[in-house]
Amino acid sequence: MDVKEAKSEFAPSRFVNALVEAVLVSTTLLIAMFGVPWWAALVMMVVAIIWWGIVHRRRVAGMVRASLPQAIGTMAVALAVIVFVHGVGFGFGATLHALMGKI
Repeated sequence: MDVKEAKSEFAPSRFVNALVEAVLVSTTLLIAMFGVPWWAALVMMVVAIIWWGIVHRRRVAGMVRASLPQAIGTMAVALAVIVFVHGVGFGFGATLHALMGKI
């Protein structure tokens, strides 16, 4: 008789993942709008990278077993997208902060 073990790993749905990522980018934009220094964007990027690692842990582990170069490339692209999106969000927020100061 087969006995299934309880699933103990944290695996959010796609909706929850998208919601958390949207909140992280929106928070980056908002902290820039309120004039928080640039290092806050780095903190938000680190939080987003940690979240990405938690959500995609099993997928990345499978890719590493299958092909290490492909896994490294995929992770590099994911990190580049995270940095780009948070950079654009912070830049947009900083621009809005500067424009609000002129009004």
